[in-house]
Amino acid sequence: MPTAAFFTDMKAEMSDLQMEAEQLTFADSASFKRIYVSELTRSPFEAEQSPNTMQYSGRFHHLSDWTVRTILAKSCPKRRARIVSHFIRIAEVLHQFRNFHS
Repeated sequence: MPTAAFFTDMKAEMSDLQMEAEQLTFADSASFKRIYVSELTRSPFEAEQSPNTMQYSGRFHHLSDWTVRTILAKSCPKRRARIVSHFIRIAEVLHQFRNFHS
């Protein structure tokens, strides 16, 4: 039977996950708001003509690379698994926020 401490720890962890997801969402939102419609109607996207779109895309790639590096930085498979689990839980909160970018 789970103890009260178990549920307190789970609540604190969910709060931390929510805070991390909120910060990612705020950063994505700020970057997304800078994109002009005219940048999206150009094809193909060029850095000179679509700087905000390119920055938004670059943010996605930077975050993806950071995630991979963070996972692979751990040599122990159990530690890698814990990090992957953590990222999955953050992704679930991001999904609830309808943030499909982070």
